[in-house]
Amino acid sequence: MTLPLAEIRAHPAFSTVISLPEPDKKGTVTVAKSRGGPFNVAYQIYGKGGIHLVARRAKPDECSGVERGDKFSSLVFDNRGVGDSDKPFLRYSTSEMARDLLELLEDIGWAKNRSVHLIGVSMGGMIAMEFTLLAPHLIASLTLQSTAASLKSSLPWYQQLVNRITMFLPKPEEMRLRYVQAALFSKEWLEAPDDLGEFPTNADRFVAEELWRAANLKRPVWIAYLLQGLAASGHDVSSERLQKIGGFVGGDGGVPLPVLVLTGTKDRMIEHSHSEEIVAGINSAGESERARLKIFEGAGHVVHWEAEKEYNSLLETQFMQAESALDRKTS
Repeated sequence: MTLPLAEIRAHPAFSTVISLPEPDKKGTVTVAKSRGGPFNVAYQIYGKGGIHLVARRAKPDECSGVERGDKFSSLVFDNRGVGDSDKPFLRYSTSEMARDLLELLEDIGWAKNRSVHLIGVSMGGMIAMEFTLLAPHLIASLTLQSTAASLKSSLPWYQQLVNRITMFLPKPEEMRLRYVQAALFSKEWLEAPDDLGEFPTNADRFVAEELWRAANLKRPVWIAYLLQGLAASGHDVSSERLQKIGGFVGGDGGVPLPVLVLTGTKDRMIEHSHSEEIVAGINSAGESERARLKIFEGAGHVVHWEAEKEYNSLLETQFMQAESALDRKTS
């Protein structure tokens, strides 16, 4: 962070640093009626195209349905415990959140054979793996970014404990922002000039976006944030279960499920070796390589910011190749 917080708030671009697009559809769906609920999950759909994308959005404009709504429909949603969804006080798990997503898709009419391209980032990737094991027949393609089958670390146990406690402890605003920056992004990207040319550095833009969110959106509930973190810590997809993902072949002509795994070599949140483990486990299912690995050299946890153009190109290629393999028109 190069500018003081007061200067960032006073910057001419601060008030418009985030522009929330208007969804084509939004609402809530009641889930988990027999699983500790009921409670509501909030969602938005952007675009009216025939190619259905499902993702947990990281930025307000990060979905293809916003600018290319004639081709894509993008479903974005808030998991239990965050945003506009309910925040029940009970044990969270990635498998239960996968069930929440399945009930959401069923409610909005998207639970059809090989109908969705699922993109999971960080804990969203963990949920995506559980969803694939729960309902593989619904998925046209699977993209996993900066995630893990189960969390491991080369750090000693006491350092891991300190890091996790530090993550959840309340902090003064400036200290929190510095900590989050260092955890999510590479030092080189943070210090580089702002990609959009409005702020001095990428770090300043990130801080401006965080300050804008704090001022304009619902603040996270601390206990729900903790419950989400515990769900990620308890996530475990064994090598046998990864092999099941790799072994899925759809009934429509025996088309395999394509899997794209992306990671950055400077990811401090989830080390890139976790992605290599996912790919090895999925590809152990047979002779052909079902999962492809893309490593972004020098990138941190949020590779879709640090290498935005290449990242978006890779994902669109993934979607289009899957649609073609399923013999669906993509125009």
